[in-house]
This record gives sequence, structure tokens and C-alpha cells, in this order.
Amino acid sequence: MSAARRPSGLRVRPGRAGGSFNWVTLVLLLVAAATVYAAWKFLPPWWQQFEVKSALGEIAFKARGEGDEKALGREVEARLSDLGVALVDPPTWQWTDTEVHLRVHYRVAVVHPGHFLAPTILDFTPEASVPRSFGTP
Repeated sequence: MSAARRPSGLRVRPGRAGGSFNWVTLVLLLVAAATVYAAWKFLPPWWQQFEVKSALGEIAFKARGEGDEKALGREVEARLSDLGVALVDPPTWQWTDTEVHLRVHYRVAVVHPGHFLAPTILDFTPEASVPRSFGTP
């Protein structure tokens, strides 16, 4: 019996094992690390925006009638400070015939490790709108 012959087009290069580490693996690891870092740093502020929107909706629902903007503004600031949010501008209210609109503007600074990168400033302007009445009584 003779040993099986390999076809001439398939040659094995010495020193190139199937599981070796190369530049493609390095690039994939860097992309994976950057994705994990971005999720770790940027998802919490993004999620906080939804909590702020929910709080604004509750406050706007309470303020369906004409209200004192200063008192409502203090309530918004107190509620958002509980969430760790400091407003850049005072809350903006608008009462129309059919809806109440409440908008706030705040910033979040995402601080990066080390001293070579400046913090990333994220601007958020969430808004809540609720109807002034829910059908006829």
C-alpha cells in the first residue's frame, strides 16, 4: 500500500498553524474592546434620558391646568436632581388648547480614564407632551 498523496494545489506552509494570532485577530479584539467601552460609558446617560422623560411626563400630567411656572419649575428641578440631573436652562412650558408641553435641557460629561482625553459632553433635550383632557366628562 502506498501513502495517500496530497493534491498538488494544496500545500501546507510551515509555521502557519490554524489558531495563530494575526493582525485580523488584533483588529477584532480592538473593535470588541471599543464596543464594550462605549457601552460602559455611554449607555448609562442614554438610559437616564428615558428616566428623565418619564419623570417629565408625570409632572406634565399633573400640570394639565394652567399652573405657576416657577412652582412647576422647582418641582421639575427637585425631581430631576433626584435622578442626578442638573439643568442647563430652566424648564420650558407650553400650554395649548389640547396639550401641555414640557422641555428641559441638560448635559452629561462622560469622563474618560487617563489625562490625555477631554471629557465627552452629551447634550440632551427631552420633551414630554400630554393631552389637557381625556375625553368629555
